[in-house]
Amino acid sequence: MLGRKLLNWFNSQGLQVEILGEFDDAALMKAFGATHDAIFVAPSLYSLDFYADESVIEIGRVENVMEEYHAIFAERMIQHPAVQRICNADYSALFKLQ
Repeated sequence: MLGRKLLNWFNSQGLQVEILGEFDDAALMKAFGATHDAIFVAPSLYSLDFYADESVIEIGRVENVMEEYHAIFAERMIQHPAVQRICNADYSALFKLQ
């Protein structure tokens, strides 16, 4: 629900935005933004890929809007060793801000 969180942030800042598209594919979003001379919002996880292209410029960061991930399993499934490894893994380094 990152989209809803961003819309709430835009509203809290008094910004009125026109949404031209919503994309699950980062490369498609980047190409669309370049073609339409538009601003796009992307997770900081993608920053190195986006800024490798000199036509993409970071104009700001929204530090207090974050995406959340949840894994939900039935208790009987947590008995499986693969599911136990997923549940016990430390993912904090994967989502550090760059």
